[in-house]
Amino acid sequence: MPPASSIPIQVLIVDDEVTDRMLMEALIKRALPEAVIVFAESCAQCASVLADTLSPFDIVFLDMILPDGRAEQIWESIVEHSPNASITLTSGLDQEQLSSLSADMPYDDYLAKPLDLTTMKLHVANLAHSVAERRSRDT
Repeated sequence: MPPASSIPIQVLIVDDEVTDRMLMEALIKRALPEAVIVFAESCAQCASVLADTLSPFDIVFLDMILPDGRAEQIWESIVEHSPNASITLTSGLDQEQLSSLSADMPYDDYLAKPLDLTTMKLHVANLAHSVAERRSRDT
């Protein structure tokens, strides 16, 4: 098996808004050119991606509200599949609404929508650094 540092970073973006997915993809590719990015636009697509993907994800961006449900419906599946993933919730919900919906979902960070380019760039750079650190510890 190749060393963890030589395996491309695996990213899952679960979001139904095409412009948000495109922004996330562009910034991730800039910070992590070798990253493998997989998309899901709904809870059902996310479940399918998780079932079809053998490697765990290193980074997950998860929109709280999807066309066929809410993030908490797929949360457990994501965590079981990728227990060490850095999970960032995204949503247009205010902090109070988010707190009530995500109480049982321990996540690493939250980005409010509409996504801010500067904040997103910094967040992706921080994720790239933390994944690299975690992988170096695990080898």
